[in-house]
Amino acid sequence: MTENELRLFAARVRPYFDAELRDTAEDLAFEIARHVGIYTKLLRPETTLTQIFGWLRAVDRSATSRDDVDSVMFLEEALAFEIPDALAFGPESTTFRHLVDLRVRDRCPV
Repeated sequence: MTENELRLFAARVRPYFDAELRDTAEDLAFEIARHVGIYTKLLRPETTLTQIFGWLRAVDRSATSRDDVDSVMFLEEALAFEIPDALAFGPESTTFRHLVDLRVRDRCPV
């Protein structure tokens, strides 16, 4: 898949977010797209980490032996920010929207 195709898939999340969050959502979706490819078309604000982990495992057969902790660490590295333990240990209830909100919060000056 080309980078341009991945960017187009990532851009599909924009309408699901408020204007001030769209760029961040698209950026994170693109980083996820680099690892899950076409599955990015399914990415929505309510998509859970568990679903994203499933996509990772479907695309990368070596990821099938990865548990959720390893998957969180992989995702943290791919997205270049830390997912708090409170969210990381509840992947079935942590959503893509949570990741977008975290990224925005982390980038805002205190």
